[in-house]
Amino acid sequence: MDKRTRLASQALVAISAHVAMAMPSGRDLQMWRQELRDLLPDCEGCPERMVPVKASAEWLVAASGATEIANALARLQREVKVYYALTAGHRIEIWRECKREVAA
Repeated sequence: MDKRTRLASQALVAISAHVAMAMPSGRDLQMWRQELRDLLPDCEGCPERMVPVKASAEWLVAASGATEIANALARLQREVKVYYALTAGHRIEIWRECKREVAA
C-alpha cells in the first residue's frame, strides 16, 4: 500500500469513528461527508478488514434525504464497531504471540 492510500485509509477510519460516535448533524455532518467524498478515491486498495467501513462511508456520501442519511449513519456506526472489535482481536493476538516469543 502506498503512502497516499495508507494516509487516506487512516483518515477514513478516524473520520468514520468520529462520525459514528459524535453523530454530527447539519453543517458539521455536511463537512464530514465532503471530507469523505474527497478522500474515498484514495482508499482504493485499503486493507480488507476496512472494506465494510469504506462501503458504509460511500453510502453516507451518496445518501440524500433525512431517512437515507440516518440509515447510512446507523450502518457506518455498526461497521465502525465491527472494525474496532476485529482490530482489537487482531492486536491482542499479535501481543500474545510476542509474549510467547519472549517467554520461549
